[in-house]
Amino acid sequence: MTSEFVRVFSHPLRRRLLFEYTEAAASPAELARRLSEPLNAVAYHTGILARDGYVELARTERRRGALTHYYRSTIPLAVDGADWETLGVDVRRALVLGALDHAHAAARRAVAAGGFDGLEVQLSRSPMLLDEEGLDALASCLRDAFAAISAVVSDVPEAPRADYEIVLLAYERG
Repeated sequence: MTSEFVRVFSHPLRRRLLFEYTEAAASPAELARRLSEPLNAVAYHTGILARDGYVELARTERRRGALTHYYRSTIPLAVDGADWETLGVDVRRALVLGALDHAHAAARRAVAAGGFDGLEVQLSRSPMLLDEEGLDALASCLRDAFAAISAVVSDVPEAPRADYEIVLLAYERG
């Protein structure tokens, strides 16, 4: 799977599409508009993802006399701990690039739509020097923060909901 995975995700549009299809079932036409990409390119790369089993047809709908296909991801994109260790470096890098592509595009759309205008918005960047003990402590802190954030989300009643995205990054600067 590793070499196939790297081949499939070597193209940046395929990485972005997989992350989009992970959020919700969508049609190639919707994603082409959202991502400002040509429909034929989105449809082509969606076909590759479907052929290789990374997305599946979720449903079809009749629209203006045509059949619209909606796809969703078949693989989870949350990989951590022991699962992360089993992946090769090329696969890890492909997943990270996909996540960064997706987060960057989503954040840019949010800026344009006023999503960073509120006082509750949090944006921090903190370059730091860490030893091995500090690195372990930081990783543990981020895992705990993600667990706490997930608990907050699960405690929110069904409606109303604000549509937020949280991105936590910790990485060695190159």
